Amino acid sequence: MVEFKFSMDLMFKLVLQAVPRAAVELAKHYIPDMEDLVYDESFVVENPINAEGVELKTSIFDFKFSINNSAFEYEMQNYKTNYDLKDRIIKYYGDLIVSSFPKDDRFSHKKCYALWFLNYKLFEDDNAMRTFNLKDQYDNELIDYASITIIEIAKFSEEEYNKDVWKKLFVTNDIESLRGDEIMNEVVDKILDYNSDKAIAEKLRAEKNWQRHYNTSMDVAREEGIKEGIKEGEKNAKLETAKKMKSDGLANEMISKYTGISISEIEKL
Repeated sequence: MVEFKFSMDLMFKLVLQAVPRAAVELAKHYIPDMEDLVYDESFVVENPINAEGVELKTSIFDFKFSINNSAFEYEMQNYKTNYDLKDRIIKYYGDLIVSSFPKDDRFSHKKCYALWFLNYKLFEDDNAMRTFNLKDQYDNELIDYASITIIEIAKFSEEEYNKDVWKKLFVTNDIESLRGDEIMNEVVDKILDYNSDKAIAEKLRAEKNWQRHYNTSMDVAREEGIKEGIKEGEKNAKLETAKKMKSDGLANEMISKYTGISISEIEKL
């Protein structure tokens, strides 16, 4: 049985691409000071994906769009991995800021906002939402056009998501219960459409199977590491996982994303 959860990477990107007003609504709902953001004809998806011809092996699941003079990047992270996610967030965000500066003008740029949804707990406190800006110790803001907002879905309480449809969207399989306003009705219709498409459903299952295989390999590595050295064991397990993914025809970029192994190392396998 295919899950309907919006938090699956592929579903997340396909639905936001199909319902751009929902992408804008997420910015207004989660990113501070976005109350005046309005969806209009300037909205552009920067990395579109073809729902009918999508190849999971070569697809990147972040979601980038621009509207007016602002650039947004959304990322869905469902599983803990062996790399430091905080470093990854900074790396992705740095790339986003760099890309906002056009080559023909060194100091003209778009406003940049990163929005990360994590389906597990990254920080030890109970706060589900937090935004990072570049400030000094006196709370002076160096720039007002850049921020990183992190949403830890796993911290949503039942009371919170039952009162807020834009939180419930991430945690419920009862998709029909989300219906109400025009935008959410479109979101529900698209989720149902994509789940009813056999090819998309198969790819969603495949994504989960690959991730499960990867996590299993990491568990084996940890057990072997007790006897042979954790670091070496995990490295060997990642290499074995990469070999299997490569033999299955996965693109080097996707293998690198899931294993943390560099593309140059993968090319040598």
